[in-house]
Amino acid sequence: MRRTVVSIVMLAVAALLFAETAAARSGPGAGLWLEGFGSWNTYSMTDPNRLVGLVNDELTGTGLSMDRIRDGFGLGIRAGGDLSLLTLGIGYERFFARSSIPGVIGTVQLTFPANAVLGLVEYRLPASRAAGVRLGVAGGIVSLAPVSRVLPVELTGSGPLLEGYAAAEWWTTPHVALVGAAGYRFAKVGKPESGGVRVSDFEIDYGGVQVRAGVKFALVK
Repeated sequence: MRRTVVSIVMLAVAALLFAETAAARSGPGAGLWLEGFGSWNTYSMTDPNRLVGLVNDELTGTGLSMDRIRDGFGLGIRAGGDLSLLTLGIGYERFFARSSIPGVIGTVQLTFPANAVLGLVEYRLPASRAAGVRLGVAGGIVSLAPVSRVLPVELTGSGPLLEGYAAAEWWTTPHVALVGAAGYRFAKVGKPESGGVRVSDFEIDYGGVQVRAGVKFALVK
């Protein structure tokens, strides 16, 4: 009986060692890492674009028009730690969404910058030591930035955020990698407030396609 138990324990240990070895060979995991990136995002700004339409109605016959808010750039940072095949991390990103038109006494702008804070989980697919592919999901909160303004009106508010994406990384050195990712985001601020008054029939939708590129630094291998 004792021999059987010892055999089972040894088999379990061997299985764990094999799994860790396979995980180590399955990709270039960085241990602890820090990533900075820039992004390009599409937005579903239905309600803000109604305001753009109203502005353009007033500009009929002037030869001027304001572009609809369809996309914008972003900047962000992410940090995490690689386990065997999974990665856990956190991130921050700043979204820029705006449209403008020259006016008589200055530029008229519709601008909706926002901040996103999220947690992420990634699964690392088997790959070579120099390159890797990850499938990830992230969830968190998107909040209108304090400087967010619709003409002279300041809006505040927050809402849920959910992302799904695929990312690829190429380790140019043991501690530096180039990273690219593409995915889709659901992120919406519904019923924002203006001066403490809730705007019940207005929402700001940052949902859409996201493409990002950046540099990842391995802090602990």
